Amino acid sequence: MLDFIRRNSDSAAVKIILGVLSLTFVFFFGSSALFGDRTEVWAEVNGEPIRDVEVTQVVRNRVRQQQQFNPDLGDEDIARIRQQVLDQMIEERLMLQAARDEGIVISDKEVRRAIMENPSFQDDEGKFDAELYRKIMKRNNAQSYERDVRESLLVQSVTDFIRRSARVSEAEVKDAFVEEASKREVDFIRVPTSLFKDEVVVSDEDATAWAVDHDAEITDRYDRDYDTKYNLPKKVRARHILMKYDEDAGDEDKAEVRGQMEAVLAEAKAEGADFEALAKKYSEDGSASRGGDLGLFDDKRMVKPFTEAAFSMEVGQVSDLVETQYGLHIIKVEEIQEAEEKQLADVKLEIAKELMKDERAPELAKAHAESLLPVLNGVVTGEEADALLAEKSLTIQSSGEFSRKDRRIPKLGVSKDALSAAFALATVGDVTAEAVDLGTGYAIIKLTASTDADLAAFEEKKEEIRGRLLRTKQVRAVTAWRDQIKADARIKIAGGV
Repeated sequence: MLDFIRRNSDSAAVKIILGVLSLTFVFFFGSSALFGDRTEVWAEVNGEPIRDVEVTQVVRNRVRQQQQFNPDLGDEDIARIRQQVLDQMIEERLMLQAARDEGIVISDKEVRRAIMENPSFQDDEGKFDAELYRKIMKRNNAQSYERDVRESLLVQSVTDFIRRSARVSEAEVKDAFVEEASKREVDFIRVPTSLFKDEVVVSDEDATAWAVDHDAEITDRYDRDYDTKYNLPKKVRARHILMKYDEDAGDEDKAEVRGQMEAVLAEAKAEGADFEALAKKYSEDGSASRGGDLGLFDDKRMVKPFTEAAFSMEVGQVSDLVETQYGLHIIKVEEIQEAEEKQLADVKLEIAKELMKDERAPELAKAHAESLLPVLNGVVTGEEADALLAEKSLTIQSSGEFSRKDRRIPKLGVSKDALSAAFALATVGDVTAEAVDLGTGYAIIKLTASTDADLAAFEEKKEEIRGRLLRTKQVRAVTAWRDQIKADARIKIAGGV
């Protein structure tokens, strides 16, 4: 089947479906004789096989395409591409089977018309060139290509049938208009949960008891954070002085910079030298204001010559001149953190405490947010209000105008609960009765402006809205249909694939 179907079965443009991608697909697949009994079955879809050669031909093409943008594709990348291709081919096969089950038939005339409309076989005036078609097919397999065209038309026909089943009622159109045209503005105070984690006190005894019934959660958190917290690479903290080369610097200019840096190097290596002061004085890097401090870094952060020098040095040592594409560096190592791997058993109690804090901090955040309701509704004002907000460095923020269609409150973010709460406030000045859960914290919300939909404008807008709703419903209908036929199918994947 054509590669386009794998990527986007919802398109209604037959000419695109039968365009250049369809021809390219056939070129890579070649003769149907490739799919003989000697090939290996990688999957079965309702008893119909998908063979290794079918998958590997497409994978080879996909890998070649992606290597144009990422020449360093690894084995994991290729394995991922192979899995994606197999999943797509299974879906294709299901769609073809469904089309045939519905009794859809594509005539030879439809196939011929589709081929004649393919720009790959047309002359400069857009007319079908039979000689060009025969010439191309001499190098390929016309029967295989025409079969692929027929299959693409089958899939298109059945997806078009599913799309035509979608309907949009007048009530849905009106509700969508009201949703888009009704506007709100709010003030809010956001209280992040993270502000309260350190306020949760968990004893070793409590954490040990809690861990007994939460072993799986602890293991999951350890696995999640393994690379960032528990399998730590060697890190170096260093300062550096950089003198840059001009982009068009020649050998003479570079030699001049080297001479200047050799003088700085002599100062840096002198007994009692203040490297931080030298970096502030001489370095042309953005870190100069910090005395050249680069902080802690692992061996993947810096360019190779810099990394090799820094990771070969001892604490307090000053390097010789190190050349990179940025210019010449002098490096001083100030701290070394050796690589460390922490085992689950060693950090189990630590993780249990962290999870317990994650569990309990939201309660504190919600309570604190609700304690600020008098500030937002104006009962508490002036210095007293400022003091309550300053306790956690919070502010009252204004959203600006938004509608339900926006799916988010500006500055507050995406939150269905917050959006519903804002539109549930009936009168300007109303404040939510309790804090609204944002997922990462809580917010209290005050309605500051409200604009209702002007129904007089409904007639002018309704057809545009109907079209948009219909397109959305059509996409959802096709997606639901594909999910259903996949759920009902008998799919077998060969072991090791």
